[in-house]
Amino acid sequence: ELLGAVVEAVADLDRMAAEPAFASDAHEPIALNDLIRRGMDLFLDHLAADPYAELAFLELTLHGARQDLDDGVSRRRYSVTYSTPEYLLARSAKVCGREWAVSLGHAARLLVGALDGITIGYLTDHDLDAARASAAFHADALSRLARPMNASSTSHPTPTSPDQEN
Repeated sequence: ELLGAVVEAVADLDRMAAEPAFASDAHEPIALNDLIRRGMDLFLDHLAADPYAELAFLELTLHGARQDLDDGVSRRRYSVTYSTPEYLLARSAKVCGREWAVSLGHAARLLVGALDGITIGYLTDHDLDAARASAAFHADALSRLARPMNASSTSHPTPTSPDQEN
């Protein structure tokens, strides 16, 4: 239960780190890749400011993965690991007048995988410029999985933030 609470707290901190990406001028359109990159850059700022927090989270994640191999219980503790990026990606697409051509779960999994790799790279070499270059590449690649929003899609609400679901 404690591990689950830590995972939820870290996911909430990651969401709060990315939220300012949406604070641009509402009258100026923004490309989806730019918005995703802005969110990833904010995550990297958070990572660079406190790398030990992310390292501790990774260690807990690995501990949970080992436990899951034994008992299969911890997997559901990590569902928030994907629900937070699903929320942020859905909101990003809507703000940019786009919709995902792939499932939101798939897009979130790609984002989490990219951020995990970028995080491990940064934690090993502390090269923030290289991390930002990787983030830019992945933001561009991920944004290519979205298409212009259909007229019928405009009525779909953005998912609620994971902390609003409780």
